[in-house]
Amino acid sequence: MKNSPRCPAEAPGAYAECKARATDKCSYEVSCQSGKVAISFVCESGYWRVAPESSCAHPYDSCPNGLYCVSKWSLPLPRVSDPPASCLDTKPTPGTECNYGGLGSTVEKCGYRCSKAAGAKWTVATCVIPHPPKNERGVRGKWTFDGACGNGSPDAKP
Repeated sequence: MKNSPRCPAEAPGAYAECKARATDKCSYEVSCQSGKVAISFVCESGYWRVAPESSCAHPYDSCPNGLYCVSKWSLPLPRVSDPPASCLDTKPTPGTECNYGGLGSTVEKCGYRCSKAAGAKWTVATCVIPHPPKNERGVRGKWTFDGACGNGSPDAKP
């Protein structure tokens, strides 16, 4: 399907304003952590939103411009910081420091492929804070993983 001429040349990002009609659907192939993903956008109340039928196959997948998937795609990423948080471009090393909440932080959970191999398993990294703070922002934690990669992988559960 060809996009309307009112659609932007590239997939819109967080807080991008739109002038398209509500009936215009703009579809793109976006490079995400999980690979190339087909995502459609609609113009609602002057801002681009992910179309409801854009499903995501990998929990906590993320893409450029603030796209994030928990059980469905959303734009922007959850607001835990200002500007909106993002996932790291590359899978963090288990046990390395992460920053949750505040400037320059990440979201709490981010998904990554276990390797670059085709059909590689999917793993979820979580920024674990040792002692949950009360009303604090910018707290340091450590990256832990769900163990999905297994087979002696550094993100396997101990």
